[in-house]
Amino acid sequence: RYAATAAIDGPTPADDFHRDYARRLDLGEGKEAYVEAMRRLDEVNGRVERELSGIGFCFAGSWTKRPGMLWIRNWKPENLVGIRDEFNAIAALLATVRGGAMEEGREYLDFLINRIGCSAIHLDAIGNLIALTPICDDAAPEKLGEEGRKEVIRRCDAASQSVNEYLHLHAQMIADRGCEGTLISYHNVIPAFIRKVRTVFGGAPDATQPIPEGGRDAPPAPRPE
Repeated sequence: RYAATAAIDGPTPADDFHRDYARRLDLGEGKEAYVEAMRRLDEVNGRVERELSGIGFCFAGSWTKRPGMLWIRNWKPENLVGIRDEFNAIAALLATVRGGAMEEGREYLDFLINRIGCSAIHLDAIGNLIALTPICDDAAPEKLGEEGRKEVIRRCDAASQSVNEYLHLHAQMIADRGCEGTLISYHNVIPAFIRKVRTVFGGAPDATQPIPEGGRDAPPAPRPE
């Protein structure tokens, strides 16, 4: 909507746009808090692009096509924690707006809070994997000792728990087919990567489904009539 407004009316300050959006959603006295939350959300999303690039990209080939931890090694734990905490703070701020909003506004805020919560949970899952990078040698996973393998299993199990929380929270609000696609993509990719790490470095396979092979992530061919 912002792009459409800017295209029709010309350059539009983001804060002005969000104030008008809050008015249309009848957010009541929480309008300025909503504007602040959206400004902070835009800023933290920019941090994700700069500091955690690709962390939410659920393409199977990117996560499973090569051995080891792949691009997990590119992300710094302190950046992840800071961004996760900011997501949680924004969700808490939006929750304070909800009580004064009309029905349409509450529905919109509930969806926004849900998805911000999903983002924070995903970062928790990946944070457990980032913690393994100092002890896991991609070229020689067999060199990891018994204590190291136990740590891998512990961290992978914690990551899997966060992933299950993500899937459960996301599934509570499925607004359209795009939401279904995101949920299915996440389900088919991130758990498989965690199983891969658990198997390769922990020596303890825990897979109910096979790990995807190669870089292909495409739907099956149609069945003949």
